[in-house]
Amino acid sequence: MLVLTVSSCAFKSVTRSKNITYLNADSSRNKPAQQLNVFAPRKHGPPKDVLLFIHGGSWNSGKKSTYNFFGNRLARKNIVAVIIDYPKSPAA
Repeated sequence: MLVLTVSSCAFKSVTRSKNITYLNADSSRNKPAQQLNVFAPRKHGPPKDVLLFIHGGSWNSGKKSTYNFFGNRLARKNIVAVIIDYPKSPAA
């Protein structure tokens, strides 16, 4: 039970903004909107470093939500993490 309590406290130090659209859908080409997640330290202070993470998957698999753990960890280390989804092949 102690591990769960400590773990939940760590997540309170992170601000998560999920499914932010960075490229609108294009219905004429049957392409969905592209979205990203941002994980930032909750505490205020000087500007933070930002890391843009583009997951692997050979352009045909994977999704941004798989790497939420990575965004949370970076934010707890005072780094803003931006994790994007992108079009997969052959739709790319």
